[in-house]
Amino acid sequence: MSTNEDLAVLTAFLDDLKLILESFLEDYIEHAIPKQSRYEQSIPIFRNSFLAAKRALVISVNRLNEPDEELLRKLDDHGLRGQSLALKIGIVNADKKPLLTDIKKRSSWSNLRDKFSRFFRAADIPLGSLSDCIPGLGLTLEFKEAIEHVISDQK
Repeated sequence: MSTNEDLAVLTAFLDDLKLILESFLEDYIEHAIPKQSRYEQSIPIFRNSFLAAKRALVISVNRLNEPDEELLRKLDDHGLRGQSLALKIGIVNADKKPLLTDIKKRSSWSNLRDKFSRFFRAADIPLGSLSDCIPGLGLTLEFKEAIEHVISDQK
């Protein structure tokens, strides 16, 4: 893949992550955090925190649209170009497709819980590296991990 193709793949990944996080917060958070759970008071905090995480995603996409040599070097160093990137994104996409299909079908939370969890775990692969390359993206990583924790606590 060329540099422009790599950057487009990373941008698409961040856009998909934003879409999936938005869907989770708009449509499924009340199912993920049932009433009387120890996290029930966290629902408004999650929604407010997403605004900052979303801003970090937008800033990161803008940064990818105008990369400098330092960013390109960091992407290389973290395996976020070429075949390494293709492998990482391939893993994410394998878990993204069934999740998006069920989100579009407005599936029940019981059908989606494991799919959200699998996608968020797979997203760690490129997101952890990308957050080392783009300052501020760590906020989104931590936000995603907090959601992941709440989901896993239900099992």
